[in-house]
Amino acid sequence: MSPSSFLTPLPLILLFSLLRQILTCIGKTLSTYISINYTYDREWVERNHEKIEKFGESLYKFSIHLPLTLYARSFLLTSPFYLSTPSLWSSHLTYTSSPSMIIYYNIQIAYSFEAFIHLLRYSISPSYPLKFLPTARGDFREMFIHHLTTNLLTTLSLYYNFTRVGCYILYVHDITDVPIDVTKMFNFLKLKGPTAVGFCGIVGFWIYWRMYVFGFIIIRSVIFETSHEMFYSITSGSTPYYYTCKTVFLTFLITLYSLHCYWLMCFYKMGKLLIFKYETHDLSEHKNGEAYELKTAEGGRFLGREVARFFDGVPYKGVVRSYDGEVDWYGIVYTDNDKEDWDEKEVLEGIKVYKEVYEDENGNRNEVLTPRRERKQSVRAIAQSERGRRLKGE
Repeated sequence: MSPSSFLTPLPLILLFSLLRQILTCIGKTLSTYISINYTYDREWVERNHEKIEKFGESLYKFSIHLPLTLYARSFLLTSPFYLSTPSLWSSHLTYTSSPSMIIYYNIQIAYSFEAFIHLLRYSISPSYPLKFLPTARGDFREMFIHHLTTNLLTTLSLYYNFTRVGCYILYVHDITDVPIDVTKMFNFLKLKGPTAVGFCGIVGFWIYWRMYVFGFIIIRSVIFETSHEMFYSITSGSTPYYYTCKTVFLTFLITLYSLHCYWLMCFYKMGKLLIFKYETHDLSEHKNGEAYELKTAEGGRFLGREVARFFDGVPYKGVVRSYDGEVDWYGIVYTDNDKEDWDEKEVLEGIKVYKEVYEDENGNRNEVLTPRRERKQSVRAIAQSERGRRLKGE
């Protein structure tokens, strides 16, 4: 494969970048519409911009993975090496890739490079010192290794004419990404039923394609079915160099397989949460199982709520202004800017008191009571007058 062949994906990289922007924008609009009209409300949308954004990204990935899967399937099913792995390596020196395979490869290289660039742009700040951005995935390090390894494998395999096994590996990855993309969209909208069904599909596809086919068919074939003939174009007949090259390619493949095992363990943890707690957690997006984010989101539902509390028999009005998920405390600011920290039980009680004092049976506000500071002063005045009367009486 000539070096000029690598110039072909460059326009495609720009095209994928444009498609990402367009489809992400469409996805954000669609998820906002669904959330406001069917699943949640406008307040939820305003508090979950990140989920709306990631829904759009998943829509973009689904729009790429599904057509690529169908396109690869169209020529792989008729290829002799699809069911006979020794054919992956036969006549390596004289094998000529079909136009369909070359097109598929160039599209995959462009997509992988654009995805790698996007991962870095939206995960690490460009300024020094480097730090993770809020949009970074929870499994950024694993995804970084995965994208880097995939790009090296696709580039080297195209250059050394390993397109047959390369197409097989890319197909295995694409076909498992399709249910992942769909399920992620369900999960970002917090549709528990469809998410649970999609999760079962993910696990089934993952175990068969990425654990069995990739590990026990493709990697096994690389270890046991390759021959010196396959590497003669690289080594010029040098046997030690043949083993060196084989070791390099195997290292990349085993790295990918190790990452697949890691994500399978994530699926196991997600499955336990789904079965025993009926909670849908995406451990790839949130490494701690969304525990802190879900806790903060649950606490965040009280933000902006008006509350009230009695002091010396007098109600004082305030608003929930902040929430600290680390200690599970809510910051209350009263009308005179006095502040207190409440727990969830106190917030619920404060909402109840506010409704009883400030709202009628239909939920409409009653006449606004005096600010807290004035109430304090009136309470002090009443106490002082009562004390004065008692002194006079004595």
